[in-house]
Parts: sequence; C-alpha cells; structure tokens
Amino acid sequence: MVERLSHTKFIKQGTNHVVAGLLQTLMYATRVALAYLVMLAVMSFNVGVLLASVGGYAVGFLVYGSRVFRKADFIQYEESSDIPPLNYVGSVEREYLVGSEGMAAYQRNMSLRGKRFIESDREDEMAHRVDHEYDYLFKIVLIGDSGVGKSNILSRFTRNEFCLESKSTIGVEFATRTVQVEGKTVKAQIWDTAGQERYRAITSAYYRGAVGALLVYDITKKQTFDNVQRWLRELRDHADSNIVLMMAGNKSDLNHLRSVSEEDGHALAEKEGLSFLETSALEATNIEKAFQTILNEIYHIVSKKALAAQEAAASASIPGQGTTINVGDESGNAKTACCST
Repeated sequence: MVERLSHTKFIKQGTNHVVAGLLQTLMYATRVALAYLVMLAVMSFNVGVLLASVGGYAVGFLVYGSRVFRKADFIQYEESSDIPPLNYVGSVEREYLVGSEGMAAYQRNMSLRGKRFIESDREDEMAHRVDHEYDYLFKIVLIGDSGVGKSNILSRFTRNEFCLESKSTIGVEFATRTVQVEGKTVKAQIWDTAGQERYRAITSAYYRGAVGALLVYDITKKQTFDNVQRWLRELRDHADSNIVLMMAGNKSDLNHLRSVSEEDGHALAEKEGLSFLETSALEATNIEKAFQTILNEIYHIVSKKALAAQEAAASASIPGQGTTINVGDESGNAKTACCST
C-alpha cells in the first residue's frame, strides 16, 4: 500500500517553521538592541559604554549565535528537497504519480519522510531482497471503481498482505513480483490507480506500455459492475488493442451481501470476450490464479511473436537471395519488456 504521511509529521513541519522564525526574530532583536546601545554610547560620548556594548555582543554571539545558526541550518537541511520524495526501491519497487491537484504539496510533504522511511524499511529490504535477473518484464494495470479492492489485490499478490483499514489510493502506485512462467523468469509490474474521476487526467501515462489488465468490480455493489462497460471503453481507447484482459468480481468472501451473481459476471465476460474469475483479497482466493492466467497468456503471445520473427529472419537470410547474413546478430530474450505491436 502507498505510504501516507501521519498528522504528527505535518505538525512537526509546522513546528520547524515556527522555531526557525523565532530564531530569526531573536537574532534581529539582538542586532536592534546593539544598535540602540551604540547610539546611546555615541550620544553620551561614553567610550567605555560603547566598548562594553560591542564586547558583550561579540561574546554573546560567539556563545549563543553559533548555536542559533547551527539550529537554523539543521531545520533548513531537514526540509531540503535533496531527499528523493517520490520513489523508493526496497522489498517492493514503488512509484507514486499524482495529478495536477495537490502535486506540489504532495512532493513537499513526501520529502519529510525521506531518510526515516528508507531507514525504517532497510530491514524489510534485506529480508525480501528482489532478484533483478529476469527474462521478461510485463506491465499489468488494475482498473475499476474506487473501493472495489484493487489495492488489496495488489498487496496480496506482491507481498501476501491484506489491510483491513485500506484507504483510497492517491494517484498511482505500483509493485513488482518475479514469477516463473514455463521455465522463464517473468517480472510482473502491477500498477494500481485511483478509481475516482478526478484522477482520470493520468489515464494515458497509466496505460502506456501495459500488456495486461485486470478489471475489478465489487460483487456487493451493483454500481461497480454496471460501470465495467465504461472502464472497458476507456481501456480500449487508451491501451494497446492486443492487451490481455481479465475481469474479476472481488470480495467473494462477502457472499451474504452479494448484489451481483456469478452468472451475471460470466455472462458479461463472455459477451465482451474476457476471462473471468471471482476473487477475494481477504481470503487470497483466486488472486494467484488471476495473475498467473494473465501472465501465461501474455507469455504465449510474446513467444509466438518472437518465433514468427525468428522464422521470418531465417527465411530472409537464405544464401543466394541477395540478402546479408548478420552472423553476430543475436535476438536473446534477456531483460526483454513486452511491447505493443
């Protein structure tokens, strides 16, 4: 799940601004007091008072002023933007994108967690070190209305976790998991997006490069099922025409609250030419099967395209046909990302 700033961190940020302001005010007041003493000394022609004032200020500055500036520098460093605010690579790779609404504020607030976030997750990173060697990288997007359980599906598949107090996703997040598909190592990059209409401005970037999609609705909310057609239109408008698509009726553990029958789900999926499963992120029902089905189908498509390309290249390179044979040309699949046609 996406890390969210606590109210304590917002309060600390405000406190730092107040302390910095007070310190600057104190230094300004000290300078004013010195100027006033110098003025009195000059007006009374009292050289002794003048020297005492200057000496007292110098001693005070050396003892206290250096501490003031060190404190001010610490506050300024703590709020610097050098800390990477939007990307963290640990046990799970994550990236957060937000729409134009609140972008600047989000970046400023995220910078507060910087080093503390990395340090707190360092142990988790060591315990779940990601194997970066893979044969294929497949991007899969999760789509559907807000509240249908997309984020918990993501966390269940990538980290085998479920959060009962899950909050709405802000913008976009993604996580990865490496799996084996027919002897090949495939890195699945799963993207989760906010279902609210106000985040639809990020649609094009969200679908770019996606080769698979899981369209999720909530079996206890008929409206989320009725909106499946709208999501299909958006997907077909922005995604590649060959994208592998599956529909999932989530929250099957709430069968007693069901408002969409499994038969209705199958009927719609058959009408639209989609694969279909009912899932439960809470009970981990069919989560693995859903993603494994999508990844297997993507792999088969990629394998067929690669084989066809190799056969075409081999037939075009037959000696005597006036073509050049590139002996050193290798078409290995290492680190291959599945691309649109």
